[in-house]
Amino acid sequence: MKPEEWRSSGRQLAALVLWDIDHTLVDTAGVSRQAYGLALRRMTGMTVQPDIDMGGRTDKAIMSDLLALAGRDVTADLLRAFSRHQGEALQQLFPLLRDRGTAMPGADRALAAVARLPGVTQSVVTGNIPSTARIKLEAFGLDARLDLDIGGFGDADTDRRALIRSASRRSYRKFGPAAATIVIGDTEHDVLGALGAGAFAVAVATGKSSAGSLLAAGAHVVLPGLEDTHPLTRAIEHAIQGARRASGAPTCLVPR
Repeated sequence: MKPEEWRSSGRQLAALVLWDIDHTLVDTAGVSRQAYGLALRRMTGMTVQPDIDMGGRTDKAIMSDLLALAGRDVTADLLRAFSRHQGEALQQLFPLLRDRGTAMPGADRALAAVARLPGVTQSVVTGNIPSTARIKLEAFGLDARLDLDIGGFGDADTDRRALIRSASRRSYRKFGPAAATIVIGDTEHDVLGALGAGAFAVAVATGKSSAGSLLAAGAHVVLPGLEDTHPLTRAIEHAIQGARRASGAPTCLVPR
């Protein structure tokens, strides 16, 4: 049964699974950073390649830092313009992205395995703005199993907790409540965002963060990667069962 059919049948959605993108599902091999540089040059005339920490951060936070480095006052209008230039720049670099970048090992199989779980819908919670999220996923054929209409994106807030809550609200409006909300990501930011939003945190040690640091951040489960889908699906089933035993109510915030 498809997720949209669960609501019409009167059954509660089993889980909303929210994926991080960079270093969880895809590796852009530096092309995303190049797009920032190109967008910044178009915005400000700066030709220096941006050298700031981008791991696990939202585009809104990164853009704000870059505009400040360029001596610009950060305004909502400037951020909207930067978002537009960023999307256009990554689209321009699409051939390079496909050539240099790659899907993370096992990403497609993992998405397929989760899609087979009954009553589970998948989307993203990502620091990327919607346009760059779609470009990255489409570049490696990973978009088909993700409902991007209900995702949480990095143009909305600098706080990942807010992005998770936003995705949860969108999912609630489309499918009704989910028994569990599960976030899958590769950084401490993903873990802390999940915990702060009341979600179940599955970490994958596929980026710069070690398994130990992800555990220390509070991840419920840490996986070495996505090649073996069984530990991932078991973790999701465990989260669903735990949520149902606890209260039968959503484990992540729903609209207020």
